[in-house]
Order: sequence, then C-alpha cells, then structure tokens
Amino acid sequence: IVLKDMKENLYTHVPVYDWENYIWTISESSIAYWLSDHIDEDNNIIFENITVNDVVNYSKWNDWVVFIWQQYPLHELEYVFYKALENWERVWIILITNLGKIDEKPIGIVTARDLPRIKDLL
Repeated sequence: IVLKDMKENLYTHVPVYDWENYIWTISESSIAYWLSDHIDEDNNIIFENITVNDVVNYSKWNDWVVFIWQQYPLHELEYVFYKALENWERVWIILITNLGKIDEKPIGIVTARDLPRIKDLL
C-alpha cells in the first residue's frame, strides 16, 4: 500500500506511525537499499511477507525530519530548509501537526519539492 501511495501521489518520503506515535520515515532511498539487499542469485527480488517495518530498518536519515505547528508562517518554510543547509544538515520533510509535536498525528507534509508551489501562493 505504501509503494502504491508513493507512486500515485509522487511522494518521495512517507512518515510511519504506530497508532499515534511517529516511528520513522520511509524514503525512496530506503526502499532502494531494501531492494538491493533482497535480490537472489538469479537477480529476482524476494517479496515474501514484507512489512513497512522491514523497510523502515533501511532508513538512515530520520534526524532530517522537522515538526512544525499548523500556524507556522508559510513564508518561513523555506527558511527551515536553508537553515539546515547552513549547518551542513539536510531536512527531507517537514511534518505539520497541531502543535508541532512528534507525538501528534500529521495534518500535512512539506518537502523541498513543494517550495516553488508555496512561493507561488505568497
């Protein structure tokens, strides 16, 4: 289901929650790493009993997720990405929650790909 959603909606990153708790983020890269470890000697990919948790274990950049509250100024979202770059870090996604807390369900997601559309709105 996750792969289908990523393809249909052009998502590059998908946050994973265990009920209400944020666990990790699955990215295109983590899927590629998982796939490369599950190729048999005939170059077939083994897809037996795969869970989201299996792929989560291949995610390496979880610290590059930022949580913001829903009232965060739209014009400052770009700043979040650039501030991280100044510190030689990278923000993959910004998760929007009611109060910007990790233990809240997301109500939105922003990636760097969204910045041009956001600029058009301002």
